[in-house]
Amino acid sequence: MEEKQPSSYGSYGAYGTYGGYGQESGAPFDVSVVYFALRERLWLIAACIFVLTGLGVAYIGTATKTYRATAVVEVASDTQQETVNIQDVKQEDSRTTEYLKTIEQSLVSPGLLVRVAKKDRVVDNEHYFPKSGAPYNDDQIARVMEHVASSKLRRGARLIDLSVTYTDPVNACKIAEDVVKEYLDEGIQRRLNVMTQANQVLSDEAEVLRKRVGKSEQALQEYMEQHNAVSLEDSQNIVVDQLKELNIEVSKAKNDRLTAESEYGQYLTLASRPSQELLTIQTIAQSPAVIQLRKGVIDQEAEIANLSKRYRVEHPKYIQAQSQLAALEKSLDRGILEAANGLKTNYQAAQATEQKLQDALKAAEARALELNKLSIPYNVISREVDSNRALYEAVLKRMREADITKGIVQENVQLVESPVVPVKPSSPKKGSTLLLCVMAGGGVGCGLAYLLYALDGAFKTVDEVEARTNLPVIAAIPKSKKQKFDRKSLVLVATPRSPIAESFRSLRTALSVRGGEQAPRIVLITSAVPAEGKSFCAANYAVALAQQEHRTLLIDADLRRPRIGRAFGFDPKSVGLTDCLRRNASIEEAVQSTEVENLFVMTAGSFASKPSEVLGRERLAAIIGEISARFDRVVLDTAPINAVSDTLLLLSYVHAICMVIRADGTSRRAVMRACHEITEAGGKEMGVILNCLPRRGGRQHHYHYSVGYYGDEGVYADSDAAA
Repeated sequence: MEEKQPSSYGSYGAYGTYGGYGQESGAPFDVSVVYFALRERLWLIAACIFVLTGLGVAYIGTATKTYRATAVVEVASDTQQETVNIQDVKQEDSRTTEYLKTIEQSLVSPGLLVRVAKKDRVVDNEHYFPKSGAPYNDDQIARVMEHVASSKLRRGARLIDLSVTYTDPVNACKIAEDVVKEYLDEGIQRRLNVMTQANQVLSDEAEVLRKRVGKSEQALQEYMEQHNAVSLEDSQNIVVDQLKELNIEVSKAKNDRLTAESEYGQYLTLASRPSQELLTIQTIAQSPAVIQLRKGVIDQEAEIANLSKRYRVEHPKYIQAQSQLAALEKSLDRGILEAANGLKTNYQAAQATEQKLQDALKAAEARALELNKLSIPYNVISREVDSNRALYEAVLKRMREADITKGIVQENVQLVESPVVPVKPSSPKKGSTLLLCVMAGGGVGCGLAYLLYALDGAFKTVDEVEARTNLPVIAAIPKSKKQKFDRKSLVLVATPRSPIAESFRSLRTALSVRGGEQAPRIVLITSAVPAEGKSFCAANYAVALAQQEHRTLLIDADLRRPRIGRAFGFDPKSVGLTDCLRRNASIEEAVQSTEVENLFVMTAGSFASKPSEVLGRERLAAIIGEISARFDRVVLDTAPINAVSDTLLLLSYVHAICMVIRADGTSRRAVMRACHEITEAGGKEMGVILNCLPRRGGRQHHYHYSVGYYGDEGVYADSDAAA
């Protein structure tokens, strides 16, 4: 036996190493998958649209017509002040969105709608209130009226649209007007009630405050009489002024005393020195007598200076002037001493004055403290009197305002646009209803179409096969019209220019190119389940190899349901593979030539009751080795993997495995199971042939075909034949 050629195909071999079956490749979601899934079931989408549109037409024809009347109300700013208005307390602002929303909801409050329904006899309308044995209660009426009346605040405005939908257009208009009128009457009555209650509360409070004011004034009068404090405030003011003046006088006396004390101390220090040095004391120097004497001395000195210019010192006039100067200086000394003797007297007088003023200040302070002690309870009682009087006057003012505004109550909600009797019905809306039905039908149809696609367990596209199996699709065989597997199924002979024939040439090229210099010589073609078209693919692939001048042997290794002999017109009971395995015939006897040059066929041979035991004989290895030595290419058509285990016995002898999957027919789980069985049995180099791929309808997206390019010669061979 010829040794199996080593693989030079990398990690996937020639076709791909199967692993992790059932896993997605991790590629992003492909929108085209959804598109083709929906395109394939356009009939379902059209049917859903048709059905829902028909239901919409039926609804329009049978539904009761209703009319909508709309009244517009305006929420104005507050036109009057609240009866009870306490300063520094935040009031509700009618300009806020919350306030406007409150008005919007109040217009359609349950109680208000129930009153209007009873007033306008809406409860007698059988469309809204079908006849029943028991009368409708207020809760039931309110729930029905919620669908009759609605309110909506206009964005960016202070306007509210009150809409009423009713079976009669005139009554719809009347109900809308009555809802607004009922709301306004209710608001006015509510405000009147509030004002009446507030007036009563104010009256009671005024009486309490009046008594409190009288009691506090009486307490103040008794205190003043008890403490003789009729003019307490005036006395406090006088004492305060005295304190200010005494503080000033004490400060001045203290300064005078300090000055006299300082000068007297200087005098005691300079008493033993010449009297002229006592002139450094300011009080002595500024004494009028001393100033006059000093002026005389200075004038006499000036006179002597003038005489010295004219006379000598011995001159009588000069001598006389000197005598007068000496007399003046003695008088100045006596004056200085007299002024110095008065310093002590000044000092003692300053001390006495300061002491008297301090005593007077202490007396004034004591008087002030006494008055302050009396004023504390006085002020408390006085403030209580003022507070009670202010509250009493404020309450009286509010009572007068309440009496005035009671007769001019205004609601801040006004009807600015009365409802107009509608001409056209608001429901049912033909255009929007039909459009909604069409859109709903399209949505339901698309959803069902994609749901059926998602629930469909069959492979449909090349991309899907590669994504889920991690195996390359080496060929995609278009779907043909023929159902019977016979000689015309050899499309490369019957219709060589057809797209199907070209796809098998592509299969031949793909296997050769993927194999590189060592293209696979022994190729096993199988499927997961029966009726996938594996025999059709094996026969045509063998023809394609023979047409490339390869000496090719096609072996029908499906011993349970052989089909290869039928396509070439051989007798099903002719010598074949089972005879060679049983040593009942030689290879030369089992191999038969065909009308296709370079193509030979070995049929399944005589019937085998136990095909697995026959294929499991050691003779198989010798037969495969001898065949591979005589032929360039060997193609084995084997049994389905999931049906029987025959094919697994052949995996170790082949160079490549081709799994045939019928598009839109083979279950994904079946394919995954078959791939798992092949992997467990040691098969690695795998590829996929996607058979029966629709040539129209978009199934082969990302793998397109142009049928007319090669021509359409005759009837296509059968790719759906059971094998």
